[in-house]
Amino acid sequence: MTSRTMWLLSALLIAVGTACQIGHADAVGLPASAKLLDDNVVMYLRPVPLTSPDGKHVAFVSRGFVCVADLERNNTRKLVEVPGTWSQVFARTEEAKNGGGPDSLMRALGGDKCNVLQAKVASEIGEFQWTFDSSAIVFGVHSYDAAKKMQELNFWRVALDGTAAIIASNERSLTSRRGPGGTITRDERFLVANCGRERSLIWDLAKNSPRATPYLFLAPSPSSDRWLGV
Repeated sequence: MTSRTMWLLSALLIAVGTACQIGHADAVGLPASAKLLDDNVVMYLRPVPLTSPDGKHVAFVSRGFVCVADLERNNTRKLVEVPGTWSQVFARTEEAKNGGGPDSLMRALGGDKCNVLQAKVASEIGEFQWTFDSSAIVFGVHSYDAAKKMQELNFWRVALDGTAAIIASNERSLTSRRGPGGTITRDERFLVANCGRERSLIWDLAKNSPRATPYLFLAPSPSSDRWLGV
């Protein structure tokens, strides 16, 4: 299964929940065999829902929680809460009681109320990555620490059993247009962070030590442990 196929499958599966929730599944042309995974999702633009390499689970964020949908058992579970995210802040409103996304909720709330809520958003979740054995989800959280008056970046590893741990951290902003994210190696010893306009970093997870590279972007090879650099 290619990465694009996995992305489309994830997007479709979450779209199934939204479409069924509002009663227009037939109108958007969803197949009769589509599964309803979650009928009350409040979701931001990112991270994009992502299917595990073994095709058994879909990771997504809803109402401030990193969640996982089990495609074989047809259920969803909350794994860990990430406070201060868009989906958590906006999920607390009356308008979000039946779910929704940025477009629908912002229209329902109106500009003034949206601005008040947006000011309360303090954390951003980057794109998901599954470990190669499909046992855990890795993602970055970029947030503002009011007590320290500084930006923070923490990379999390959250296992399917709900065990969560910060595997790397840095007290500076490392964001890109896709949000803070990183790619973990097969042996889970290193994490590669592509940081937008800055050079890519290779993070030694045991030492929590990032090392600069001469590359603007690093991507893992789909067939080996090598990396492709730009």
